[in-house]
Amino acid sequence: LTTHLSLGYLQGDYELDLQLVPEGGLFDLSSPSSDDPLIGLVKLDGETKIFNIHNNWKYDSEVNLQFGVEFREDDELKARAFNNYDLRQLAGADFPINYYGDFEQFTPVGTEEGRDSKSVYIQYLRNVEDYFRLTLGVRYDDYSDAGSYTSPRVGLTRAINENSTIKLLYGEAFRAPALNETQLINNSVIIGNPDLIHETVKTWDLIWHWESESSSFIASLFHNKFQDPIETS
Repeated sequence: LTTHLSLGYLQGDYELDLQLVPEGGLFDLSSPSSDDPLIGLVKLDGETKIFNIHNNWKYDSEVNLQFGVEFREDDELKARAFNNYDLRQLAGADFPINYYGDFEQFTPVGTEEGRDSKSVYIQYLRNVEDYFRLTLGVRYDDYSDAGSYTSPRVGLTRAINENSTIKLLYGEAFRAPALNETQLINNSVIIGNPDLIHETVKTWDLIWHWESESSSFIASLFHNKFQDPIETS
């Protein structure tokens, strides 16, 4: 039995300069009236903490069992836009909007909330004689804001001869929405949807792999079926 433990910490600090409205575009919609363009400095700060432990149990020369857990914490520490106009009023079409003339004021562009997630998985691999390999796996993911899902995986590999292998695979995958897909607020370009749940995909693969000492060839046939896909509109 071998065990691999990993701890991770990621900090991201982003600054984005942008112009949303050209010069003169808000003259009739601002108070006091100004022909200055709408300029903003967006600051997004966040951090992620990860704990993962992975185990590989080699029972014998034919059987392996892999299993592990992962815990993750994502925090949005700062999501603000410093503007010369009131961005919140513009996003809500609350006219006339305030013109500040400087960049001392800011508008929240994110809820500055976090989320936790946990995952557990197990995978069984077995060699049947010298030409057949079986893979069985299952993974469970649970997000505090996007629900939970159990993803199975099955794989059959058959060696036709010393050069050719054919594989039949089935698997399901899970993706929780990113924080910007759920928490963006107060802007006139795109906003997040706090009611988003996870998206999933179910995949079949049939793969033929041929390899010699000097070259290789792979042909594959696959089918993906997405459910509740997360899209931008």
